[in-house]
Amino acid sequence: MSDTIDPKTLAAVDRVVSVDVPMDVAFNKEKMATATASVLERLGCPGCHSGWDIRWRYIREFEINPATLEAKVKTIVR
Repeated sequence: MSDTIDPKTLAAVDRVVSVDVPMDVAFNKEKMATATASVLERLGCPGCHSGWDIRWRYIREFEINPATLEAKVKTIVR
């Protein structure tokens, strides 16, 4: 077994896309299909994602509104 990484199996850095997705979307086939279509449209190729490395990340961070004690998805600033 070789420890060599074949560069053809790696996605080019500029072809990697990260998408934060809420759990209620991630585990709903129809919602994920709609979300995927939206991302692909933004990438300029609505018909397929060939050549793109789309990394779906579940949103698992919440914050509590101190006035209402309601949990909401934590705002992520990058």
